[in-house]
Amino acid sequence: MKTFYILIALLLLKPLGISAQQIPDQEDVGDLINVPCPFDPVHFVDLATGWIAYQTLDNTSFGPVDTTLCISTKADPDYYGISFDIDEMDTSKPVFLKAVFNDTNKIKLDSNFVYHLSLYGLNFYDFEYGSDTIEYYKSAIILGLEHLDSTDTVYVIDQQYIGLNSGNYNSEICFASSKFEEQYISSFIYKFNLAIDVDDIIYFYPPYVQPVYETNIIEDFIGGGFFGADDHYNINFTDWVGMTQYHLGVYDKPDYPSVLTIDTLLALPEPNTDYSKIIDITFSNFNTFLQQNYTLLAGGMPLVDTIPHAVNLILEDDGIMCEAYDVIYGNRVAFIYRGGMIDLPTPGYCFNFYPGSTFIVDDDAKLQYGLSGSGMLWLHAGSTIELRKNAKLIIGNIVKISDASDKFDNVYITLDQGDSLIFQNGSHIKLDTATDNMFICLYMKGGYADISGLPLSEQKYIRFIYPNPKPEPINLLTLYPNPFEEYVVVEFAMEISEQVTINIYNLKGEQVYSQQESTLAGINSFAIPLQSLHSGNYLIEISNGNRKVVQNLVKL
Repeated sequence: MKTFYILIALLLLKPLGISAQQIPDQEDVGDLINVPCPFDPVHFVDLATGWIAYQTLDNTSFGPVDTTLCISTKADPDYYGISFDIDEMDTSKPVFLKAVFNDTNKIKLDSNFVYHLSLYGLNFYDFEYGSDTIEYYKSAIILGLEHLDSTDTVYVIDQQYIGLNSGNYNSEICFASSKFEEQYISSFIYKFNLAIDVDDIIYFYPPYVQPVYETNIIEDFIGGGFFGADDHYNINFTDWVGMTQYHLGVYDKPDYPSVLTIDTLLALPEPNTDYSKIIDITFSNFNTFLQQNYTLLAGGMPLVDTIPHAVNLILEDDGIMCEAYDVIYGNRVAFIYRGGMIDLPTPGYCFNFYPGSTFIVDDDAKLQYGLSGSGMLWLHAGSTIELRKNAKLIIGNIVKISDASDKFDNVYITLDQGDSLIFQNGSHIKLDTATDNMFICLYMKGGYADISGLPLSEQKYIRFIYPNPKPEPINLLTLYPNPFEEYVVVEFAMEISEQVTINIYNLKGEQVYSQQESTLAGINSFAIPLQSLHSGNYLIEISNGNRKVVQNLVKL
């Protein structure tokens, strides 16, 4: 067992690392140089030192460069900024502004430290935002972090795509370095899709990377707490001393971090108890918790009991979860949201709930989880989402569901009176490659669910279950819209869980659609895409082999 104590961890503050450094690390960004175009040496362009602008043939940041365009970047010593002229580019395509790094100006990072990426000077009204089907985001930062690979011989660069959104943007992006002694910022690219009414000149300041004042290292949550009146063991990160406090859960195994070598952040009372307790770890008052890649939060074992301690990681009162990259919650672990901020700036940032864990939105809390496709929520069979009294969960990114077993157990969520679950535009449901028949099942007990933001093809992964269905093998309730244009939703009640077949026939008796579905006891809802059908009248038939129901259907 590890012997590092949280009480000690809070006293052993990692010292300040590098000072604030400009990206790229150059003193003369305000100088203007006249050089051959990087992509067409026949033409000369004016460039701000350390920056080039380009567009690509496939509209991706690392795609083949469009060599027919030579875009000047300009420097203004008075403004100490950089600009580019949109008259030199194709405004229908994204433009990329790349910092020029080499071995002399890449920025070294201290291991196990928290940094801010400062992005002052951008006029966010000049750009379009949201998800991009070609490369993650319409406007973004592509940050490259360089370190040695698992063989300790070759440097690799991890690219992080960070979406820019004018609606909730602050000028600093928080990220943590890893355990590696040798690691650098060696790549930085702005991706901009321009707004329709943008001015002819775009200005921005060179970005800076700077360490936070101090980073509190957490190898395990052991000790440092007290037993409350409810017999919960409380570890509180609640002190506010006029500035944000940063706490970093680190990967301290000797292995190379990977999905096969996950490190566990253990939670234990000190001294340990004979029997299993509940451990509450609370972040509030601008205390910020970051968890390095491939780390899993779990309760340790008591002295006598064979059941591990249960752990509640609680976010409330302006607490912050920053750079939540593949945060993993193990068995008997709950993440409880009461307030504060969860920062999910990139597609890879993910809350990963293993079997036996729970994602809880507490009483009267409202959580916007992800926005415009940023981030992911990963639910394994045996995990669940709990919405407490009058709780509201809005999902704006990918929900991934998976099951490592062959049972394909579903994920269940209860929506009581006052609860709301909403899938916004930009949200998706994806099944893990090893999973072919799982669903998110909603017990509708007076609550509200809106899945209209999901693509039609993915709404089928949602199952609605209502109490006390009419006791008939198949009871067809409604078809909507009917008449329809592109799709129809069929809702019917089942007495028991069983397989049904949904068939659609034209008036000649020809079968034009057929699909088998797994149903649950209760009310089931299926969205059926029928864009390929010609206008006219049809019959829809639902059968379980013993009984069938038929209803008229009209395509506009």
